[in-house]
Amino acid sequence: MDLHNADIRFMGLPAWALAVAGALCVALLIAYWRYLRRVAFPRPLFPVFLRFLALGLVLLLAANPALFITTKKPVPRRIAIMVDRSQSMSLADAPGGATRYERALAAGQSLRKSLNTARAWTFAFSGEGAPAGLSALAAQRPLGRTTFLMDSLDDPDTGEGLPLTDVVVVTDGRDNSGMAPAPPPRSARIHAVGLGAPGPDVNVSLGDVQAPEFAFVNKPVTLEGDVWLAGMAPGREITVELMSDDKRLAASTLKALGPDLSGHAWSLQFTPREVGLHTLTVRARAGDLAETVTQDNERPVFINVMSGRRKVLIVDTPRWDFTFLNRMLTAQDKIEINTLLFTDRGVQGNAPRSAMGSEARLAEYALVIFGAAGRAASQGERGALLTYLRRGGSVILLGGDNSLFDTPDTRWQAFIKRAAPSGANSGEAFYPALTPAGRDNPLLRVAADPGANAAHWAALPYLYTFHPLAAPQGAEVLAEHPWASCAGRKCPLIMALKADRGRLLMMPIQGLWRWRLARTEDTTFETLWNNILSVLMEPEETRPVRLVLPKRYYPLGGEICFEARIDPAAARAAAPTLSITQEDRTVASLPLNRKKDSGDFYTACFNPADPGIYKVEARAGGETSGAEPFAVTVAREEFVISSLNGKLLKTLAAQTGGTYVDEKRLSELADTLNKPGAYLDVREEHSLWRTPWCWCALGFIIGILSLEWILRRRGGLT
Repeated sequence: MDLHNADIRFMGLPAWALAVAGALCVALLIAYWRYLRRVAFPRPLFPVFLRFLALGLVLLLAANPALFITTKKPVPRRIAIMVDRSQSMSLADAPGGATRYERALAAGQSLRKSLNTARAWTFAFSGEGAPAGLSALAAQRPLGRTTFLMDSLDDPDTGEGLPLTDVVVVTDGRDNSGMAPAPPPRSARIHAVGLGAPGPDVNVSLGDVQAPEFAFVNKPVTLEGDVWLAGMAPGREITVELMSDDKRLAASTLKALGPDLSGHAWSLQFTPREVGLHTLTVRARAGDLAETVTQDNERPVFINVMSGRRKVLIVDTPRWDFTFLNRMLTAQDKIEINTLLFTDRGVQGNAPRSAMGSEARLAEYALVIFGAAGRAASQGERGALLTYLRRGGSVILLGGDNSLFDTPDTRWQAFIKRAAPSGANSGEAFYPALTPAGRDNPLLRVAADPGANAAHWAALPYLYTFHPLAAPQGAEVLAEHPWASCAGRKCPLIMALKADRGRLLMMPIQGLWRWRLARTEDTTFETLWNNILSVLMEPEETRPVRLVLPKRYYPLGGEICFEARIDPAAARAAAPTLSITQEDRTVASLPLNRKKDSGDFYTACFNPADPGIYKVEARAGGETSGAEPFAVTVAREEFVISSLNGKLLKTLAAQTGGTYVDEKRLSELADTLNKPGAYLDVREEHSLWRTPWCWCALGFIIGILSLEWILRRRGGLT
């Protein structure tokens, strides 16, 4: 124990009280001395001295002297053991050997057993550190999408509110954050256990593939992307090929520039000969070269091949809504836009007025978008549009001055029901409010997550005016006015309904073009119309079980949630289930649970354990949605360079005062952690009135008085 800065303080009676008591003691001792002299006591100095010692000790106890000393004591270590569970830890550095993750768990277990402190906690990290026991981690797989090592070092929280003294990271050191190594804010020592092959890497890494979602039969399709090369000799030939099962459809070659990490762009073309959804694979390889890893050599691609472009007719007048909508839809590859504009100078656009002349002419179009042309169109043309709708056509009615919502036409009154608004103010801005049905409807889903979807809608610019309507019978109200009421409920702003055999979407909103002017740059407007086109232009889905697949590509390491719309009769017949297969092997069979406040929508979530192409199918009451393919892909960042990054770990340990070891030198790290890492100055108080010193003093006083009594008895005094 290191002692320094010692001092004595008196904590008992004040000085004046001690002075009075001391004077009284002196007077008593003098009186006692005189008494012993008067009775001729032999050697009177001895009993007087003994009483002097006793009274002195009593005065010392009354003064209560306390010794204050500063000592240095070792600070108990508080240790976090962090195990990397990113995807690069799934690699085995020796053929048939244990993976890095398995070795990391073994290293963590060995370290825990070697530590002589119970103040040690285990965490798993990839993006963030999360508390986890080693036994729980052993049942998991390394599926973290990326490694943010620097962020993870500041995440460990033991829940006790005290800072950690040491953080041990068991990792291969592959960090995708791009952050320079620096001491964490809490200044804990960082110790690293490095795992993995030392390199250099030899690798061909295929990046994301840019491919069209739709293509047409007998029309060339171009695919593009990039490939990253590591450790390749200059001039080494790399082949990028497009495969359908085991058949090569197209290929492209490129040559490496040098041994360092470098990127190369590639492109290739193929011509589909059949309609339908094509499941393809893009593969990059370097002949017979032995690569460090092969997990990042392939990417799945889904291309929906159509027989031809679908024709869409836009009927409107020159206005902002038409300009923005026409410009956006014209960029769509899968549709052909035809416009019919009624102007003061006659009809304009690339479609003749005769296109509206009869239901037979309108039947040439997969979709008709009818805007502010209600009064410009003749009664016969409005009737032809209604007949086209009832016989199976798809129609979108947009709001605006002189739209069908603003044009009296008794033949449309079954769908357009005007209502007197209550609480409406045409000059006050408003945001459309999604109804529970609208939040879950695929038409209005601009983001897969319901919370993110609602946030996107709230970020759209506000509107000013609308047409007050009552929802017709059978209509599904997807969005409504936030406060104005029509016919006893909030005024509908977006409605979808069946019209005999056709489908009708009504948007009685004026100034819809304002939605294109979003405050933040995103694709909300485009996604909304892509949803509408996908639903209204495709043949109507009539199966009792319909699967909703928001996208086909998912990253490995995340939860995937699917939805299905199930008719009540099918749901009552048997419990709805979701089946997921890979290579004709069932990997998951999950119950579909009804979504709250979402009508006939059901959902189930799945955590894939491996990359690859899967198929998902919903079933209920003997009915099926049909199998739909989707792909789960690895994080390329984890495999482009996968060798042990010892340089980073050594730098991090050196900057924080920690140590770096490999898995064979764990005992050295354990010995370091079992030694005091720091000392803390502790101020200690030692007082006579604290045990055992008070009992020693009282015992000494009693002993002195007893000896004085014995001397008095021998001298003949009582």
